[in-house]
Amino acid sequence: TLCFLFFFLMIRRPPRSTLFPYTTLFRSNHYKIISLEDFIRIHKSQKPIPPNTVVLTFDDGYKSNYVENYPILKKYGIPSIGFLTANLIGTDKILWWDQVIYAVNNTNQNSLHIDNRELPLNTQLEKDRAIAQIFTLVKKLPDRQKNETVENITNQLKIDLNTARSFNPLMSWDQAREMNA
Repeated sequence: TLCFLFFFLMIRRPPRSTLFPYTTLFRSNHYKIISLEDFIRIHKSQKPIPPNTVVLTFDDGYKSNYVENYPILKKYGIPSIGFLTANLIGTDKILWWDQVIYAVNNTNQNSLHIDNRELPLNTQLEKDRAIAQIFTLVKKLPDRQKNETVENITNQLKIDLNTARSFNPLMSWDQAREMNA
């Protein structure tokens, strides 16, 4: 069986790399981390995928992939694949879901009105639930409506996203190219 292990930032981002414990676990338990190219080659050959095979992927092009994970990947020669949000790489723009996470987690408001519902925001658990509900609603929307909805959320929660520029920044094109080398 093949395992695709997707690394992405969680609602409350851990303070250091999430990759290292996994690489240690995989290496100590006889997992084999292969590149996406190797997986495609095996798949096309119609040969069985070796047991305990893993493909590592990193989504969205967060700078933390470069700063925290890339040195570990490079040191141990671990293959991985990154899926970049190409139109945002090298900018200071914030991905819509990060805007939601930042706004909900940093508001002083007690609730949010969205889609004819009132979502309570008094505890971290309520905020986490609200974020999940917002994601379910917003991810299905066309881009223009998605952007309007997220802007409405940040306005309702009285959050200035200019203060969030350092929250989950994206890597530069030079960093992406280095990781690809």
